[in-house]
Amino acid sequence: MNNDGRIFVKPAPQKDGSALKVRKLQNGHLAAEGEWVNPETYWLRRIADGDVVRATPPAAAKPAK
Repeated sequence: MNNDGRIFVKPAPQKDGSALKVRKLQNGHLAAEGEWVNPETYWLRRIADGDVVRATPPAAAKPAK
């Protein structure tokens, strides 16, 4: 969890290596790279079912000098 209470999740990998398509509550599917979501019942169930996994968010890009 980050400081605002959200969790970073990404779709579970399939046997062929592609990411599972996981529908979001609104507006499409969860990005294959993962997204920050609120720890609502919907996402906690997706984690429990194995449809998504908690993940480490990508490091923030360093600004160019």
